[in-house]
Formats: sequence, C-alpha cells, structure tokens
Amino acid sequence: MSPQPLPVFCQTLAAAPDLRGALGVLFAELVANDPGLELALFTYDARKGLLTSRVVAAPTGATTAPMELSPDHLPAKLKRDVLGGAKLVDFGEQSSDFMKFLSFGTPANGGYLLLHGLRFDGELYGLIGVIEPRRRFGGRATDRMLPLISLFMNAVAKFAEHDARTEAVHALEEISEKLHAQYTKTIAELEVQLTDARNAADGKGAGNSTRVQQLERAAREAAGQAQTASERLAAVEHQVSAAVAQLEKAHLDMSTQTQQLRTQAKILYRIERLLEHRDKAEDPRKLLDEVVAAVAARE
Repeated sequence: MSPQPLPVFCQTLAAAPDLRGALGVLFAELVANDPGLELALFTYDARKGLLTSRVVAAPTGATTAPMELSPDHLPAKLKRDVLGGAKLVDFGEQSSDFMKFLSFGTPANGGYLLLHGLRFDGELYGLIGVIEPRRRFGGRATDRMLPLISLFMNAVAKFAEHDARTEAVHALEEISEKLHAQYTKTIAELEVQLTDARNAADGKGAGNSTRVQQLERAAREAAGQAQTASERLAAVEHQVSAAVAQLEKAHLDMSTQTQQLRTQAKILYRIERLLEHRDKAEDPRKLLDEVVAAVAARE
C-alpha cells in the first residue's frame, strides 16, 4: 500500500469510528511509509496512576491486553520528555529493556523503541509506542512519523472528550439515583413511625404527644435535608453543564486546528507536485509564480 497524501490521511482519520479504528489508520499509513514498523497504544488511568491496557495494531486489526505498569519506572529524563507529550522520545540502546518492560515488540530482532505521551485537558491520557527496525541503509523514520502522530493526537482528543462527557453524565445519574433512593427511604420510614405514634396517641391519650412532635420535627428536618441535597445536585448539574460547554468549545477549537492542518497539508502537497513535475529547463520565475499561486489558494 502506497502512502496517502496528508489531506487524504486527515479525512480517513476523521472518519474512524473509535480510538482503535484511528490507531489502525495511523498504523496503515506508518507501515506504508516504513514497512516493518510496530505500533501500540498504552492507555493510562489517572486514578490508579498506571498504564492499564495495551492496544497493538496489526494488518488484521487491533488486539487489546490488560496490563498494570507505572510510567514511573521509565528513566527519569526520558520519563519527563515522554509524559510531557511534546515530542517522540527515542530510547536508543535501552530500547530492548523497555520493550520487555512494556511487553511490546520482539527485542531479539533489534529495533528502536519510541514513545510519545498523549495528553488531554492537561492530563496524561496514554502513550503511543512505535518500534522502528534497525536498518543498515537509509535514515531514521522519525521525521516522517511526527506529522502523522500529531494528526492522530487530534483524533485522540476528540475521543477523550467524548469519554469525559459520557463519564460525567454517568456519574451525575448515579449520584442522583443514590440521593433520591436514600431520602425516599428515610422519609417513608419517618412517615410510618409518625403514623404509628399518632395512632398510639389517639388510643392512649395525650401521653405520646411529645413523641409525635419529635417525629414531626424529624420529618421536617429530613424534608429540609432532601431539599438541600436537591440544591446541591442542581449545583453539580450546573458544573457539569459548564464543563460540557468547555469541552464543546475545546472540540470546536480542535476542529479549527485540524482544518488549518488540512489546508496546510493541501498547500504542501500542491508544492510537492509542482516540484516533482517541473521541467528543468523551465523558467524559475514561472515556477516561483506557480508556487506563490499554490500557497495563495486555500481550497
């Protein structure tokens, strides 16, 4: 399979239905550029502080395996660069050791392990891992990978936003159900006790009037607590709504950035085509005019 132009790759990546699908699109493009590469995604659970799953891409589809590893075991300097999510970090001569640590790749065959942190909303979301085979001839593939991984990170942000929104909705529903069940049960028990006390007072005189008053007061307090809980729940709903609005704004910003990247990729593709098909005898000024026209064109 031959490599796709970046605009086509962007469109294919945007059409991926989920994170595994997006990983498969990235793998296909990486392998088309550099056969022999291996690719995996390591998902991170911020609550546990652990990498909790390993998704390995393959021509036949992605496979997922559970794991529990702390990124704190990475070398201090490399860990800082990896978790920062700003660049693709080459483990060099330590590659074999950390391929074994991550249970990724075949250390015996040799190769370079490269890791890139994936961050969302300021928090670590996962790691993207690439194994580049050692070659006797030709340069490293790192420079060719970076634009593709950057576009993949935009797709990761989209899926992470969806996951965060779904988690917030489920958490809110769970809290609502627990509060409603708890206060419904409390008020029902107090009503039963109050009815029993009133019946006893009617049958035995006014001797239990104090107990009735106590139960009535307890019922009023329970109702007040239920009202307070409802107000707190409304405040939580407002906070979640605000958070969802921020996520939607972040998604719009990400879409704008993706569109800008697509436009830039189209311009670069046009320039590459001009350079590939230019006639060596052609007037350089004419070529320059064509390049300027390609840059000026936005569609």
